[in-house]
Amino acid sequence: MNLTLNSGQGFARVKVEKVTGRKILAGFILRFELSFTVFPLGIRHTRMIDYEAELRIRGKSSLEEVGKLFKSNPQDIVESFSEQREICCALEIELSRQKMDALEQTRYSGDMVFELNLIGQIHHNNEISNVNQEFRHTVPQSDWVQMLSKMEYSYINLIEIPNLQINSSKHAQKIIDHLNTANHLALEGRFEQSVAQCRFFFENLSKLIGDEEKMRSLNKKTKESTKSERMQLIRKAVADLVHLTHHDDDEMAHVEWHREDALALIGYCTTILQHYFSK
Repeated sequence: MNLTLNSGQGFARVKVEKVTGRKILAGFILRFELSFTVFPLGIRHTRMIDYEAELRIRGKSSLEEVGKLFKSNPQDIVESFSEQREICCALEIELSRQKMDALEQTRYSGDMVFELNLIGQIHHNNEISNVNQEFRHTVPQSDWVQMLSKMEYSYINLIEIPNLQINSSKHAQKIIDHLNTANHLALEGRFEQSVAQCRFFFENLSKLIGDEEKMRSLNKKTKESTKSERMQLIRKAVADLVHLTHHDDDEMAHVEWHREDALALIGYCTTILQHYFSK
């Protein structure tokens, strides 16, 4: 994308080199590293001192307004010299956990498509040229999911799994592995496979708790049912739901699993772990 003066003369060409992210105490930081190829414009320096960008996310069927990106280093200036130069700078935005969730809801699955509107002023020969340029940058899904992992963002946000008091049996390790895999698959947009991991989670959970036989013989609740028995009934109902991913017949082939399904089931899996093992 080219930035031009009022006269139509080119000032610089700008592009996004890389998008990175990191976790902070209050949420997350997204960082956009930009490169400006600044054209020579004679002896007088031409400068763009103050600039920022408006950020949006383009989803498959919606557009999410994110907010404004500001210079990570307020002293960064884009200016011309007697020869062409490359100038790098970075714009950043702070996002809450809720805002990151909204971004993921808009992305749903697939690539992350950013739309930026660069806003600023170019000072040249006592004139000011206003900058208001839109451009798009796409982060491939695989790169975006990897970046989310480095940012420690996941759909497993109800508990800290390492703090649970789970023994070191093979079933304990399996339920953790299945839950982490379900989260990763959901981030990749592979919702049916994510739900299938929740099925494996429940199979190993019963083995870990040691109530497989009782779970098989459970019937409808009665007035005499204890809290523990009613909790088992809930587990059985959810386990029956995710067991749909095990069937290959024509009727089950028409079952579609969506992001909301995967997130709800991952959330329930983390909650049930907390119920049984956070004492």
